[in-house]
Amino acid sequence: MKNLSVVTGFGAFLLLSVLSPANAATATTTPTSAGTVLGALEATLSFCEKVDPAGVPRYKVLAQIPLTGKSETEVAPVRTTVAYEQEYGQITKQLEALTISQAKAACNTH
Repeated sequence: MKNLSVVTGFGAFLLLSVLSPANAATATTTPTSAGTVLGALEATLSFCEKVDPAGVPRYKVLAQIPLTGKSETEVAPVRTTVAYEQEYGQITKQLEALTISQAKAACNTH
């Protein structure tokens, strides 16, 4: 889970920084917007849930870490952004190109 933890931890840091109120006005213009980070994180965790169904509870917990302190009302609009949709689609496409063994290694399933 080390690889996934690093991705999740980095994603949490970026997501929290771009969702903070101080960055609300610039979130859509920064290279790493909340939509980009959340899209990448949720695409990765969703993919890993499919590859490792036994790990779903763990992935659900990881998905909530970067959203701690944020309401669904704050997060839902991010999921409707072009940045989110593009990143989610791009990451999903890249991950689906992996072989099963590569996918399991990426998600660090055993």
